[in-house]
Amino acid sequence: MKLNLSQIKTLQQWVQKGIPVTKARSKWLEDFHVEESIGSIRGNKIVFSYEDTLKVKAFLLHSHYPLSYDSEVLKSRIDTSAVFKNEKLANAVTRERLFVIFPKRGFRLDGEFLPVGRAMDFTFDELNLLAPSQIVLIENLEVFLKAGQYKPLLDLLNEDSILIYRGSKGFYSPKGTVEYFQSFAEERVGFFDFDPAGICLTGHNFIDSIILPDLDLTGLEWKDCSSEELFEKQLHSHDGRLRKLASNSGDARAVHAMNLLNKHIAITQERMFSAKLSLIKINLKLGAILC
Repeated sequence: MKLNLSQIKTLQQWVQKGIPVTKARSKWLEDFHVEESIGSIRGNKIVFSYEDTLKVKAFLLHSHYPLSYDSEVLKSRIDTSAVFKNEKLANAVTRERLFVIFPKRGFRLDGEFLPVGRAMDFTFDELNLLAPSQIVLIENLEVFLKAGQYKPLLDLLNEDSILIYRGSKGFYSPKGTVEYFQSFAEERVGFFDFDPAGICLTGHNFIDSIILPDLDLTGLEWKDCSSEELFEKQLHSHDGRLRKLASNSGDARAVHAMNLLNKHIAITQERMFSAKLSLIKINLKLGAILC
């Protein structure tokens, strides 16, 4: 029977204690009882005797699960596969590596020239050696890869800026990206979908500046680019935060938030890119706007 990490840990704890265990019935324990013929069901409980804990130990060994492990091994799929024979039990993809692009000029690292526009893999330490003045978080992979073709975006960036892909399940760690941004001492810019979640910086409160569509757009352009269905879907989760932001005259995003509410706007990064919408960059600390 295949188990997830939490289930393996539960069985390991039983074996380490070496005493009878009584647990509330749950689907995975019932499946374990049926498939492995270990334990007995008594009403709404599943009981594992001392002899059953010995059977659990034999099951773990036979299934190539360790009887104990150092949690550090779960930070690497390679290390995890050596202990569990299944790298997918790792907590996350490698966290101290980032997927980056140099959008405006190349860099040199250890005597090697790093070209403009090519997506490359870097460690945190390698990026720190490059010492950029600005890093830009982009949440959608295709926009990240084609960012060099989006002139309104490039016009807002420093010459030594570095674009960093946020990451996704199984492909670079979003947690690792957040860790790097939190540790970065210079300007941290966010470029997200222009929707309730994006403008409220959901999960990205470490951002110094945010890139948004220029509000000097006609109603027709908003209608052509926006998805009211996406707006309504997100509003359910972000209504309170969005209204609070829209009413906060001291926040540089307030006018944009009010436009989102009044016009039911939700524009994805991909749509901004395809429509070549003009953009502005707002410094959230200073309230300044760069067009």
